[in-house]
Amino acid sequence: MADLPESVRIRLADECFRRRNPAEVENAFLRLLINPPELLLAFYLNFQGPFGSRRTGFELLDLFEQKENVQTVTLVCREEFNFPVEALALTDLNANAILVYNTRLDQVFNVDFEGGDIEFLAGKLKPQWNSFAEFLQYYFS
Repeated sequence: MADLPESVRIRLADECFRRRNPAEVENAFLRLLINPPELLLAFYLNFQGPFGSRRTGFELLDLFEQKENVQTVTLVCREEFNFPVEALALTDLNANAILVYNTRLDQVFNVDFEGGDIEFLAGKLKPQWNSFAEFLQYYFS
Protein backbone atom coordinates (compact mmCIF):
# COMPACT_ATOMS: atom_id res chain seq x y z
CA MET A 1 0.00 0.00 0.00
CA ALA A 2 1.14 3.52 -0.74
CA ASP A 3 3.00 5.40 1.96
CA LEU A 4 1.07 8.40 3.26
CA PRO A 5 3.05 11.62 3.82
CA GLU A 6 4.24 12.13 7.39
CA SER A 7 2.33 15.44 7.67
CA VAL A 8 -0.93 13.57 6.98
CA ARG A 9 -0.24 10.89 9.59
CA ILE A 10 0.67 13.53 12.19
CA ARG A 11 -2.34 15.81 11.54
CA LEU A 12 -4.80 12.91 11.42
CA ALA A 13 -3.41 10.90 14.34
CA ASP A 14 -6.51 11.55 16.44
CA GLU A 15 -8.85 8.58 16.68
CA CYS A 16 -11.77 10.69 15.37
CA PHE A 17 -10.20 10.56 11.88
CA ARG A 18 -9.77 6.76 11.79
CA ARG A 19 -11.88 5.07 9.13
CA ARG A 20 -14.42 2.87 10.91
CA ASN A 21 -15.72 1.07 7.82
CA PRO A 22 -12.82 0.47 5.41
CA ALA A 23 -14.70 -2.26 3.53
CA GLU A 24 -17.06 0.41 2.16
CA VAL A 25 -14.22 2.41 0.59
CA GLU A 26 -13.77 0.06 -2.35
CA ASN A 27 -17.55 -0.02 -2.87
CA ALA A 28 -17.61 3.78 -3.06
CA PHE A 29 -14.91 3.77 -5.74
CA LEU A 30 -16.83 1.10 -7.65
CA ARG A 31 -19.93 3.30 -7.59
CA LEU A 32 -17.79 6.12 -8.99
CA LEU A 33 -16.40 3.79 -11.69
CA ILE A 34 -12.87 4.60 -10.47
CA ASN A 35 -9.90 2.30 -10.07
CA PRO A 36 -8.24 4.49 -7.42
CA PRO A 37 -4.52 5.20 -7.44
CA GLU A 38 -2.73 3.60 -4.46
CA LEU A 39 -2.27 6.77 -2.44
CA LEU A 40 -5.90 7.85 -2.85
CA LEU A 41 -7.07 4.40 -1.78
CA ALA A 42 -4.68 4.34 1.18
CA PHE A 43 -5.83 7.78 2.32
CA TYR A 44 -9.51 6.92 2.36
CA LEU A 45 -8.98 3.40 3.75
CA ASN A 46 -7.21 4.93 6.75
CA PHE A 47 -9.00 8.23 7.31
CA GLN A 48 -12.55 9.49 7.56
CA GLY A 49 -13.40 13.17 7.13
CA PRO A 50 -14.31 15.83 6.44
CA PHE A 51 -10.92 17.49 6.96
CA GLY A 52 -9.98 21.11 7.47
CA SER A 53 -6.73 22.77 6.49
CA ARG A 54 -4.71 25.59 7.98
CA ARG A 55 -3.53 26.56 4.49
CA THR A 56 -6.72 26.76 2.43
CA GLY A 57 -10.39 27.52 2.89
CA PHE A 58 -11.41 24.33 1.11
CA GLU A 59 -12.83 21.48 3.18
CA LEU A 60 -11.55 18.10 2.01
CA LEU A 61 -14.59 15.84 1.96
CA ASP A 62 -14.94 12.29 3.13
CA LEU A 63 -15.36 9.73 0.36
CA PHE A 64 -18.92 8.70 1.26
CA GLU A 65 -19.80 9.67 4.85
CA GLN A 66 -21.74 12.88 5.59
CA LYS A 67 -24.44 14.38 3.38
CA GLU A 68 -21.91 16.16 1.15
CA ASN A 69 -19.03 13.88 0.18
CA VAL A 70 -16.62 13.11 -2.68
CA GLN A 71 -19.11 10.69 -4.18
CA THR A 72 -22.12 13.03 -4.21
CA VAL A 73 -20.23 16.15 -5.33
CA THR A 74 -18.41 14.19 -8.05
CA LEU A 75 -21.69 12.85 -9.41
CA VAL A 76 -23.16 16.38 -9.50
CA CYS A 77 -20.06 17.64 -11.36
CA ARG A 78 -20.41 14.80 -13.87
CA GLU A 79 -24.11 15.44 -14.43
CA GLU A 80 -24.15 19.24 -14.44
CA PHE A 81 -20.69 20.11 -15.81
CA ASN A 82 -19.76 17.00 -17.83
CA PHE A 83 -16.70 16.20 -15.73
CA PRO A 84 -14.97 13.04 -16.98
CA VAL A 85 -15.04 9.82 -14.94
CA GLU A 86 -11.41 10.23 -13.85
CA ALA A 87 -12.17 13.62 -12.21
CA LEU A 88 -13.01 13.42 -8.51
CA ALA A 89 -14.39 16.42 -6.65
CA LEU A 90 -12.33 16.42 -3.46
CA THR A 91 -13.79 19.46 -1.73
CA ASP A 92 -16.84 21.49 -1.04
CA LEU A 93 -17.62 24.45 -3.24
CA ASN A 94 -15.73 27.48 -1.92
CA ALA A 95 -16.07 30.92 -3.52
CA ASN A 96 -17.42 29.32 -6.71
CA ALA A 97 -14.43 26.95 -6.99
CA ILE A 98 -13.66 23.33 -6.16
CA LEU A 99 -10.54 21.16 -5.95
CA VAL A 100 -10.63 18.30 -8.45
CA TYR A 101 -8.29 15.30 -8.59
CA ASN A 102 -7.66 13.75 -12.01
CA THR A 103 -6.94 10.12 -11.13
CA ARG A 104 -5.51 9.36 -14.56
CA LEU A 105 -3.02 12.25 -14.57
CA ASP A 106 -2.38 12.22 -10.77
CA GLN A 107 -2.89 15.98 -10.62
CA VAL A 108 -5.09 18.24 -8.47
CA PHE A 109 -6.76 21.29 -10.01
CA ASN A 110 -8.36 24.38 -8.53
CA VAL A 111 -11.39 24.67 -10.79
CA ASP A 112 -13.52 27.81 -10.68
CA PHE A 113 -16.90 27.93 -12.34
CA GLU A 114 -16.24 31.24 -14.07
CA GLY A 115 -14.37 29.74 -17.01
CA GLY A 116 -11.95 27.45 -15.18
CA ASP A 117 -14.34 24.53 -15.65
CA ILE A 118 -14.24 25.06 -19.42
CA GLU A 119 -10.43 25.19 -19.38
CA PHE A 120 -10.35 22.06 -17.19
CA LEU A 121 -12.60 20.13 -19.56
CA ALA A 122 -10.51 21.27 -22.54
CA GLY A 123 -7.30 20.12 -20.83
CA LYS A 124 -5.95 23.68 -20.72
CA LEU A 125 -6.11 24.35 -16.98
CA LYS A 126 -2.75 23.96 -15.24
CA PRO A 127 -2.74 21.81 -12.11
CA GLN A 128 -2.36 23.46 -8.72
CA TRP A 129 -0.50 20.35 -7.45
CA ASN A 130 1.38 17.90 -9.66
CA SER A 131 0.38 14.84 -7.65
CA PHE A 132 -2.05 13.73 -4.98
CA ALA A 133 0.92 13.28 -2.63
CA GLU A 134 1.97 16.91 -3.22
CA PHE A 135 -1.59 18.06 -2.55
CA LEU A 136 -1.85 16.09 0.71
CA GLN A 137 1.52 17.40 1.85
CA TYR A 138 0.39 20.98 1.25
CA TYR A 139 -3.11 20.55 2.65
CA PHE A 140 -2.04 18.94 5.92
CA SER A 141 1.21 20.84 6.58
